[in-house]
Amino acid sequence: MSQDPYYFSRIKQAPKKSNSLVERALELLTEPHKVAVQVYAMETLFRWRHEFKWIKEHLANLIESQMEWKTAAYKARSKRLLKTLKKESPFPIK
Repeated sequence: MSQDPYYFSRIKQAPKKSNSLVERALELLTEPHKVAVQVYAMETLFRWRHEFKWIKEHLANLIESQMEWKTAAYKARSKRLLKTLKKESPFPIK
């Protein structure tokens, strides 16, 4: 839902919902869950990176720290997102 443009614009209008959505996505990404859940959480955080500036660097660091021991599906999605995050970052992301 958070990735659909309609819902994205509606959620942006309610800061409390935005904050709780980002917090929940961060929890899902950092806690042990199935890869599909974590990839969706990763995509959700990636989508909200322009609304919450801290997400870019934090997400990049989190992905890189987990990538080594995750599945091929996680790694494939991670590489695509990291590539975009590195392009957008004014500071070099490791």
